[in-house]
Amino acid sequence: MATDFRLLSLDGGGVRGLASLYMLNKILSYVGSPKPCDYFDMICGTSTGGFVCCFTHNLIHADSCMLHSLIAVMLGRLEMSVKECIDAYIELMDVVFDPKDKKQLPFKLRNGKVQPRYETKRLESVIKQIIARAGHPSDALFRGTKESKCKTVVIALAEEAISPSRFTDYRKTGEYSEFYNEVKIWEVARATSAATSFFEPMKIIAAGEPRIFIDGGVGFNNPINELHDEASTQLVTLDQDLDDHIRVLVSLGTGKPAHRGFGSKVTEVAESITRMASETQHTADTFDRAHRRLVERDGYFRFNPPDLNEVALDEASKKGIIAARCDAFGGSPDTERMVRRWKKVAGTGQSALTLAAFVDFT
Repeated sequence: MATDFRLLSLDGGGVRGLASLYMLNKILSYVGSPKPCDYFDMICGTSTGGFVCCFTHNLIHADSCMLHSLIAVMLGRLEMSVKECIDAYIELMDVVFDPKDKKQLPFKLRNGKVQPRYETKRLESVIKQIIARAGHPSDALFRGTKESKCKTVVIALAEEAISPSRFTDYRKTGEYSEFYNEVKIWEVARATSAATSFFEPMKIIAAGEPRIFIDGGVGFNNPINELHDEASTQLVTLDQDLDDHIRVLVSLGTGKPAHRGFGSKVTEVAESITRMASETQHTADTFDRAHRRLVERDGYFRFNPPDLNEVALDEASKKGIIAARCDAFGGSPDTERMVRRWKKVAGTGQSALTLAAFVDFT
């Protein structure tokens, strides 16, 4: 059984996913700038949203929404470097969130039904181009034929599900159907990008089973608990405590929310947005309290740049603001001290799974 695992958790945040990539680039530069797939044993990403996204972005800047799981797919399954991922992410943002093509209303006037504000086919096209440039056929399966060097977990939400679905790029014992074995990379990426009012729901037919995905998992903007649970089932045996075998767990946020008021006519919306905006940090705080032993031995680090809440989910034009805020946060004395502590614990060299070549579950 391999030990000393490195785990990476990626919050949801729309275009603010760039913030987590900039922070990842910074911390990995301290250990030789390895590819994340060579350095981490498991990467988990989520993409969240929901019907509060139906209102115009002038009213909301919730800490949520699509695209962020694409980072986990690119870093893990496609084995991109952080620089390659940043370039691909910016390209996707600029093409998909073109303000000239944005529908002004998130619902149809004649019946009030939610309608996507951006062109879904364009999103799918860019995703397939990114996959092809990474050296894979556009219809490549998410679960490949060879054992991945880094286990990738992507959180999505099926239309009628009460709990999130976990797409993994590795096979798992105990699955009741072949559905996850036959899902394509691009379908996983789309399923996590189906935020209501932004893009069409994603229908996946695999192993003869049709499933509709509408979101990346409302209430799971911060997937750290999903990651910890998945790692507990995949990386250690039943009689072992995962925390005893974690070398370092890194959680990357997409910006602490700035609290601001709303007019009385949107009070209920504002309350929902506040809950969503604070959910990621609440999850982080709860995890911190539940894993004190891990925290106290510097086995858990969370990097979360402040005050990016002015950048809406789809405002690709504000890339400069994201970069500037991350520069300021990354260069602060507190962050520099935390990164140095992280470097001391995380160390250099390949991931435990890569070195072990396989995990013995016997």
